[in-house]
Amino acid sequence: MVVVRASRNRLCALSGAILVGLTLVPVPAAYMAPFPYEGMVRADGYPTETAEQIVEAYQNASSPFTRFCALHVLADRIGEEAIATLRAALDDAQMAVRIQAADLLVSLGDGSGLPRLERDFELVTRKSGICVEAEETQESPDVLPDRGVPEDWTEGYCRLKGLQIAAVLARLGDYRGFDIATDFAVHAECLSFRKDAIGVLVEMAGGDEAELAAKGIDPISVLCTIVQSETHRGVCEAVVHALARLDLATAMPVLQAACSNRQHGEAIRQLAQWQERRLALSEDGERSGY
Repeated sequence: MVVVRASRNRLCALSGAILVGLTLVPVPAAYMAPFPYEGMVRADGYPTETAEQIVEAYQNASSPFTRFCALHVLADRIGEEAIATLRAALDDAQMAVRIQAADLLVSLGDGSGLPRLERDFELVTRKSGICVEAEETQESPDVLPDRGVPEDWTEGYCRLKGLQIAAVLARLGDYRGFDIATDFAVHAECLSFRKDAIGVLVEMAGGDEAELAAKGIDPISVLCTIVQSETHRGVCEAVVHALARLDLATAMPVLQAACSNRQHGEAIRQLAQWQERRLALSEDGERSGY
């Protein structure tokens, strides 16, 4: 059974998009202004006054970027009524659109994108040379059409796609992207990608403790290591801010580790103490019914 876990702060959700070359790269909402999805669909010549028109835009647009945006507009406009179209989009020819469809389905409480995500994750990690321990899948990959990976995708780009898929898998309680998220969080040169990966690790940290332990996955330990030794202050701050998605007990080891960072000293310690107070107040409010 698929367990869909909604996130209060979708740090790594596919909530935006920019163009890098001719490819779509999802961008977290926490780091960008609201993206004009509807305007992008209209700019390609498709009206968006009704849900039917938006569905037609998705079905007829040759541009994957327009299809990507149309799905977001549709889900935002009609909510659960968009599920049928989103499920159909799981078989889109463009992987970025498939990931977007699966992510939007998760936001609507639907985990039906899991088999496609599993298959695409297998494809990109295989081409990127990443060794990922096989996990049980929801159904045989043979049931799904193999969309493959474009020949011009580099190993690095496949790794990025793997991280994007790992973000959605984590929201579904699937932890197979732990290794790739850890690698990006610790070693990526791009700060934005490191922040995205941190978000994936935090999402996993909020998962089922028994399952994480059984799989030997310890995202809290990785986050502690980062905030203790990281020389880039922005990375440490990203970890502490992302902890807002966890309960205080789960976040506490990382907050304590942040206070021991000698590189950034008082600044990170104050931020960690602020986050601790924030989480405590939030839990007090929940217990009081506020």
